[in-house]
Amino acid sequence: MDHKRITLFAGHYGSGKTNIAVNYALLLAREGKKAAIADLDIVNPYFRTKDSAAELAEAGVDLISPQFANSNVDLPALPAEAYRLVEDKSLFAVMDIGGDDRGAYALGRYTPFILEEGDYRMAFVANPCRPLTRTPEEALEVMGEIERAGGLPFTDIVNNANLAHETTAETVLAAVPYMERLSELSGLPVWMTSAEEAVAAELAGKTFAPLSVLLIENENARPFTPGLPDDAFQRGEAVPMTKREVRCCALSHLALTAEAVCWDVGAGTGSVSIEMALLARKGRVYAIEKSENALSLLAENRRSFHVSNLEIVPGRAPEACRELPAPTHVFIGGSTGSLREIVALVLEKNPNARLVLTAITLESVAEMDQLIKEFHFTDTDVTCLNVSCARELGSYHLMTAQNPVYLFTLQRRRGAV
Repeated sequence: MDHKRITLFAGHYGSGKTNIAVNYALLLAREGKKAAIADLDIVNPYFRTKDSAAELAEAGVDLISPQFANSNVDLPALPAEAYRLVEDKSLFAVMDIGGDDRGAYALGRYTPFILEEGDYRMAFVANPCRPLTRTPEEALEVMGEIERAGGLPFTDIVNNANLAHETTAETVLAAVPYMERLSELSGLPVWMTSAEEAVAAELAGKTFAPLSVLLIENENARPFTPGLPDDAFQRGEAVPMTKREVRCCALSHLALTAEAVCWDVGAGTGSVSIEMALLARKGRVYAIEKSENALSLLAENRRSFHVSNLEIVPGRAPEACRELPAPTHVFIGGSTGSLREIVALVLEKNPNARLVLTAITLESVAEMDQLIKEFHFTDTDVTCLNVSCARELGSYHLMTAQNPVYLFTLQRRRGAV
């Protein structure tokens, strides 16, 4: 099994995430890894990781939990020792996150460190046998609540369909279409299916249909390299779009990773959002846009490119961004006069986020220069793009200049204030 350095399990109440977190930590120990597990569920005191303290200690797994867990003074507080999971890179860390959005708030203090390192898996534990997650759509809503509360996007799904001691192999198998639909809605893979040993043995003894393989060839498939042609996108009047040459340069300066969490502020037609989503295949992209006309174009372009990891966020920044997960990368193509407030919110959520901003007017350039000083950005780059493209004029071709565009690339080193 492919292990990340930090693995987090979250889900609704009764999903079984605590049992899975404990067993996953024990698996790490059996494989000879230095493992530690933290109980971050400060909302529900009835099912605690500390219930397995003896078993974890025998396996050599460090347990970090509230000091008075499982006592008459069980308090909703986290020990300072929990920071060791994000600071000690020699550990394979497991985190048991509280149920729903209220329990996930405790995660927020660790999110910037987890995002900066980037070596994590955030698994949503789904149990369709529990109330409030009976349908994939209900589960997707819970996923969104937890993501917004903790600031960390999910990366995987765990099928933990169970009815406690009444669970059978049929219980697990009946949940497969549910998990497939949840995977389709969220754009996330089903990482694993969990079951008690007796149920797993029952599943292993069953006979299934022979493996079938279907080859599908898309004759209209388009190879992807950053800087798609402008005419690849649906466009509309009075809806701005970042042109190909500027977009390609901006994406290069963003330096996206496969698991990046991206904001595209002032997304317009979504040309930058689409390319972000194609590059950050395992990540998440949030396209923030206030114009109704632009929102419909955004939706059309998302359907056209089949980017399930792109979420459209209607509204004006920064207000529309306050509940979004902390970003690792941010592109600001339009701020409607709220640039400073947007940058402040980004840095509040992730002090080490990487930003690329565009400016056309000299007033905007001056404002961005001021922001560099005010927010103490330590890594900066300013590029002025002067692009000319050929157009036909009879039998001739003339070069037509576009407006100069300034690209500001800004980031703070960890610890800078």
